[in-house]
Amino acid sequence: MSQSAITVTGNLTAAPQLTFTSAGTAKLAFGVAVNYFWNDADGARQERTSFFNCVAWKQVAEDAAAILEKGMCVVVNGRLEQRTYHDK
Repeated sequence: MSQSAITVTGNLTAAPQLTFTSAGTAKLAFGVAVNYFWNDADGARQERTSFFNCVAWKQVAEDAAAILEKGMCVVVNGRLEQRTYHDK
């Protein structure tokens, strides 16, 4: 398998940011928060939130930028790319 396919369903954490590369290619950056709920052994409701940074390119980026707003529920299909992060 050459790609890590993923579907993320959640809410936009902020207004998407549309920018253009020096070559004129549209790039839309946005964050998605996904909430997971369950009941623990004592029956208490628990919640965990995962955050995903997403990027859309080209015509998809321009079309999505025209309709997406902070807080909207979205379904994102794409591939997963893991990057490293170094804290100060």
